[in-house]
Amino acid sequence: MSINIGDLLGGLTGGDKEKSGGGGGGNLVAMVLPALTGLLAGGGLQKLLGGLQAKGLTSEVDSWQAKGGDNKPVSAADIKDVMGDDELSQVASQANVSKDEAADAISQLLPKLVDKASPEGQLPDQDGLSGLLGSLGKQLGG
Repeated sequence: MSINIGDLLGGLTGGDKEKSGGGGGGNLVAMVLPALTGLLAGGGLQKLLGGLQAKGLTSEVDSWQAKGGDNKPVSAADIKDVMGDDELSQVASQANVSKDEAADAISQLLPKLVDKASPEGQLPDQDGLSGLLGSLGKQLGG
């Protein structure tokens, strides 16, 4: 698997990881991403995707991994339903945002993250995924 971390980072945050001020959605996403990468490593991403699928959002999750096509959205409410309150609180605390803001940012990030991490239509194995998320977290200073 050959994924350029810089390209992945730019794709997730709207192209500018140093974006600051203004309180826009891109800034919120950039604030939450470092906290989220740590949570998703070590099986957390598979757990979250499995929870979304169990909630009946299989077509959404599948659209993120599919080659080509659009990523179907999930809502912040879906993220809240699937993530444990402790995990969501942890991400929100690390990003210095509310749980609602964290859930909203995760609902925007997750489809992009899965899409970018699965360019061939399949997520890397656990070791590859953990390495990818770890590298991304390091670049974000997380």
